[in-house]
Amino acid sequence: MAIFGAGSNWDGDELKDDFIANEYFVVGWDYQHAKDLFDTVALLKAGDIIYLKANRGGSRTIRVKAIGVVKTSFVHSLIEDKLS
Repeated sequence: MAIFGAGSNWDGDELKDDFIANEYFVVGWDYQHAKDLFDTVALLKAGDIIYLKANRGGSRTIRVKAIGVVKTSFVHSLIEDKLS
């Protein structure tokens, strides 16, 4: 089991409720600008924990907004759910 932190506020749009309601997490950047992040997401597996976090610039305090458990890996989602 691994634990990952992620953001859910993209350019002022808070997506936390969407992530929770639809039971998914989405990378907020395109592949060209965040290849390392896509590599990390590809490593997620069932049972890993993702927490949504927030902090203000310059702050050393992190606020946890939500916690979730990964149900299926990215690869399994591609194969079984035929995501594109």
